[in-house]
Amino acid sequence: MKYVELLEKYEELLSENKKLKATIADLKSTIAEESTVNGIVKEAENLTNAEDTIGLTKKSST
Repeated sequence: MKYVELLEKYEELLSENKKLKATIADLKSTIAEESTVNGIVKEAENLTNAEDTIGLTKKSST
């Protein structure tokens, strides 16, 4: 009887482990997507700053 209980507990833990691994994979995917978005936003900010700098340079030289 003890063996059966241990086996059931093992199977329960294995199932929980699979769920946790799936959750971790989802979180990693979300983090990667957010990182990509943040990179795009940062690049857009850099381009905007560059455009502002060029715009200011043109205004001051005319």
